[in-house]
Amino acid sequence: MGELLKGEFREDTRREFISLVGRLRDEEGIDGVILGGTELPLLLSTSAIAGVPALDTTALHVAAIVKRLRHTDTLQSDPHV
Repeated sequence: MGELLKGEFREDTRREFISLVGRLRDEEGIDGVILGGTELPLLLSTSAIAGVPALDTTALHVAAIVKRLRHTDTLQSDPHV
């Protein structure tokens, strides 16, 4: 994690994470992987890793905030709601 926090996204680190997810898929039967924080989605910018769906929590939070703000704007601008 030290290199990721410094903004160093190396190919060997990417391969290690992909290998880890593959092992978890094979040995533990995981259905998905959560890319928590902001560094992991920068390292692994794909919707699936080793055939396992990847959930980017940063992107999900931003999408939810935008949806909420749009809904709030609609409520405030429509006097019938």
